[in-house]
Amino acid sequence: MPRAKARKFYAVRVGRIPGLYHDWESAHEQINGFPGALHRAFKSEAEANAYLSSRPFNNAVIDMSFESDGESVIDLTTPSPARTQNSPYSREANESPQSRPPQGMTQPAHDYRGDIDSAAAAFSDPVPMPQEANNLDPPLSEQQRDVLRRCLAGDNIFFTGSAGTGKSVLLRALIRRLKKRQEVKVAVTASTGMAALNVGGCTLHSWAGIGLGTRPVDELIRFMNSFARTRWRSTDTLLVDEVSMLHGELIDKLDQIGRHFRDQRRPFGGIQIIFCGDFLQLPPVSKGSPVSYAFDSNAWDRLFPRANMVTLNSVFRQRDSQFVECLECMRRGAMSAAHDDLLRSLDRPLDNSDGIRAVLLYSRRMDVDRIVTAFMTPDAAREAHVVVPEEFDSVYDARKWPVVRFKPHRKGARWPDILVPPMTVSVEDANQQVEASRTQVPLILAWAITIHKSQGLTLDKVCVDLGGAFDFGQAYVAVSRATGLDGLEVRQYTRSKIMTSQRVLDWTQEMADDAEWDELFMASQVVLDYKYG
Repeated sequence: MPRAKARKFYAVRVGRIPGLYHDWESAHEQINGFPGALHRAFKSEAEANAYLSSRPFNNAVIDMSFESDGESVIDLTTPSPARTQNSPYSREANESPQSRPPQGMTQPAHDYRGDIDSAAAAFSDPVPMPQEANNLDPPLSEQQRDVLRRCLAGDNIFFTGSAGTGKSVLLRALIRRLKKRQEVKVAVTASTGMAALNVGGCTLHSWAGIGLGTRPVDELIRFMNSFARTRWRSTDTLLVDEVSMLHGELIDKLDQIGRHFRDQRRPFGGIQIIFCGDFLQLPPVSKGSPVSYAFDSNAWDRLFPRANMVTLNSVFRQRDSQFVECLECMRRGAMSAAHDDLLRSLDRPLDNSDGIRAVLLYSRRMDVDRIVTAFMTPDAAREAHVVVPEEFDSVYDARKWPVVRFKPHRKGARWPDILVPPMTVSVEDANQQVEASRTQVPLILAWAITIHKSQGLTLDKVCVDLGGAFDFGQAYVAVSRATGLDGLEVRQYTRSKIMTSQRVLDWTQEMADDAEWDELFMASQVVLDYKYG
């Protein structure tokens, strides 16, 4: 009789998500392609926990060396405050069940925050570890969980919603769940590089192997390299964030490419398609011709029957009902005199007594460059405000921008004490094996940012300059980055800056009308079933 295979416990000390795993597949996901990964297999859970306890998690304090004159280290000395009701994650926690660790992973028996605090004590201004550091997933609302279930069941789904309704939170939760399924090959993409960074993926153009995608379909296929061809043939699920910034013509080209390499009869050749975005935010870039939205494509209706298009309703980013109402009216271009007065009243300086400046948002890159150039001096650089991508907000309070400072340490090296994990961006082949990866501290200068790059961010303190607003949804995207009126300054507001696409409004209304008819039909069906059995 063959001997039963001994159970093993896999301890990941340094990896994407350090901890104890009960199966090799889950552990391998955390270390595959991660620079400097440390892990071991043990015969008992106690031995594995002892190994983990011998050194703190890497996701709180990371080491990077720099050439030094013996003068300084990088130290994020602004304490990360306790999470408040301004955080969409804490608000969701009040409205839905707490999240659990990923399947196959347990919470370590040892509290590593004490180790991290001890390591940080070597610095004069240590930053306390946030209490939520071990919460691996933010909790989801019931509507978000329903969308998650349908996606995991294999449905093609498009989900949308106004700013702050948790689209990015849901998308990240979905990505984590899908990537745990070893039998499913998932492609995580977005329409822009910044959006791809936020979800830990690549641009849709890069994944598809189509360059700019401007050539005819037959040429795109003919000049496509073998790696891209294999990706098309082997991918099971394709996720696209910010699909609202893609042209309808591109969607149809991708549909034809998918059917060419796979199944001619099914949209995208049978790949499961999950789209996320808000068409009332920033539109596709147009060079003079009328804008063609993704929902204008021939493939859209075949991909997404009405029941497969979901609008998230609960706003988590803002809690002020007056502000939420104003934002929704901005989104739909239905401003009233009261809304005008509210936005004009925000043209006043914000209180900077806490030492944190507001992030400046501009419509045009040249305005951002002007501000950054003005601030970029040796002295200002030492006090530079930086942005941490929103992806890390589920672990740390990333919206209280820290201040980068330099202070004396030991000669020969500079060791930064940084309260965010290093970010690894990987390029995978068709078999999801890492071909190349880059690990960096994800900091973006936050003196000024373009509105396009701010899409998806949540900002506690922001100054919006609408003087150069020129496109649909631009003013709405900028103002909706704020969590509340107290932390929002609006300059050069006039109602003419609120621009909304009538084409999108008409399509959105059609979608809402169809939903009402569906609800009415279902209610009537219930009555008939009850009456006639």
